[in-house]
Amino acid sequence: YLAGVATSTSEIKNVVTKDAIIVTLVSIIGVGLVILLIFKSFSLPVLLLIIIQASIWINTSILFVADMRVVYIGYLVIQTLQLGATIDYAVLLTSRYKEFRTENNSKEAIKKALNSSGISVIISAAVLAIAGYAEGLFSNISAVKEIGLLIGNGAVISCLLVIFVLPSALIAFDKIISKTTLKANFLTKPIKENNEITEVIEANEVIEVKEVKEEPNKNKKEKSRNEIKKSKSI
Repeated sequence: YLAGVATSTSEIKNVVTKDAIIVTLVSIIGVGLVILLIFKSFSLPVLLLIIIQASIWINTSILFVADMRVVYIGYLVIQTLQLGATIDYAVLLTSRYKEFRTENNSKEAIKKALNSSGISVIISAAVLAIAGYAEGLFSNISAVKEIGLLIGNGAVISCLLVIFVLPSALIAFDKIISKTTLKANFLTKPIKENNEITEVIEANEVIEVKEVKEEPNKNKKEKSRNEIKKSKSI
């Protein structure tokens, strides 16, 4: 117990546990600052980091549920690697959402954002997942296999959360995002109301045109009646 594998393993465990906390906090703060500068928003960094961190927690919790053992360094690697590699999915979708939100309501904007960037997110996640699973399935080193499987699972989970959870979160917190984002320029008036107004205006114009057309006809009829009366009197 004083020297050998047990002692070194215990020291590595203690060091990795402390390093994991420090590395996770530093990576979250660093990524959050980058997103803050890109979007100029206080709410979007928090929202995007929660989505990606949730995927990391799900990924690591699967190991506990499945009773799988992973080397200590695996947790340290996956905390930073999955965050850095998959935050791009959320950033891409959110940037497209902000772009379309200036001309559409929240639901239409997220539909267009998914149509324009959803395929890119899926392809990027698929490439990372395939690379991770290939490393996990064909490597002869146990530590490398475990980390590879974690990377593959992380890519898939992050993609699913970005495609299915992030859109709902963006719609739910749309007002908060608009208020906490510099020059958001989100569309405030619903499009349906504008369409209804234009339809009413067009309908009124049609009625006015009909009334204008009917007035000359009435004048002609009155003139013809007056002429008939004059002819009878003569």
